[in-house]
Amino acid sequence: MTTSKNNTTYKITKFTELKDTSEVSITVEVSAEAFAKYYKQALKHFSKAVKVGGFRAGKAPADMILKQVGEQAVQEEAANMALKATYPEVLKEKELLIIDAPVINLSPIKSGEALEYTLTAPVPPVFKAPDYKKHSKKIFGTNIATIVTDKEVEASTLDLRRRRKQIELVQKNIAPEKAQTEAEKTEEKDLPELDAEFLETLGGFKSLDEFKVQLKETIKKDKEAKELNKRRAEFVDAVVDNTKIALPNVLISHELDRLQAQFEGDLQQVGSNLNAYLKSIDKSQEDFLAELKPQAEKQAKLQLILNKIAEEEKLIPEAKAVESEVKHLLEHHKDANEDSVRAYVTMQMRNQMVFSLLEQPSK
Repeated sequence: MTTSKNNTTYKITKFTELKDTSEVSITVEVSAEAFAKYYKQALKHFSKAVKVGGFRAGKAPADMILKQVGEQAVQEEAANMALKATYPEVLKEKELLIIDAPVINLSPIKSGEALEYTLTAPVPPVFKAPDYKKHSKKIFGTNIATIVTDKEVEASTLDLRRRRKQIELVQKNIAPEKAQTEAEKTEEKDLPELDAEFLETLGGFKSLDEFKVQLKETIKKDKEAKELNKRRAEFVDAVVDNTKIALPNVLISHELDRLQAQFEGDLQQVGSNLNAYLKSIDKSQEDFLAELKPQAEKQAKLQLILNKIAEEEKLIPEAKAVESEVKHLLEHHKDANEDSVRAYVTMQMRNQMVFSLLEQPSK
């Protein structure tokens, strides 16, 4: 059952935009006549589902069905049917795109009267994109020459020798913590030399000079990655701080769930769990989430900004690349929802396309 052209099925009695949380609140009235039809449908539903002695399914009189299931149950089922039929039509009529399931509050149901309910739903926030090109040019617009000194190479080489010493001590049944302490205290002259055998374990290098060339390149790439991450963090702070967005609560909640799941995964890697961690620092779950909330808000805001930039720059990941990554992830996470994985992969690829574009010095 849907709305008719003269709105005899339902009518919207109140429409409110909650701009601070990017939500809408809509009060809807389903006419008494329409609700009576849903009531009959609900009775028919129960007559098929409930067994009444002496009658075939669906043939028992209404009064006997009501006696068995109760008036309230029928009214609630009728209301549920009315909601399912009308609220999608309400959203369509108002041309609303919602980003999560609505919260629906029913007014008290009265027999023979109209049904009234209020739905509150988050909608995509409307905001002006930051001047991301200006921030990009300022932050990524210059190349910084990455220099690796001989002193840095020697320091890395020394660190490798100390780690080799630690491994040798562990192989002699010395506890890892004690082995690390002893290796750090060992004088340089007593550390293992970078001989042919040692170089072979590091990647089959034929000479010390060959190894140092590769080590220098590795240090260079590491420094470049750190510099890029530093600039990217600076860019993120700039666009987030200079963009005003009314965040729907549901986006913050989803981001909190993601951050908590990530944190719990890290704890599992070291053989712990969230309850044990919170107990060790004497904090409650509420304290933990309160501390995470600013980060969740920042991440939710950033994702909206990246989506906006991708839209303006018309950045769309290649379908073949998306499907290849989705297939790879599903092979390792067989219980994952395919649609959710696809949405995640698409988002991550699109985000990378945004940063790749903005990090070019010419932009």
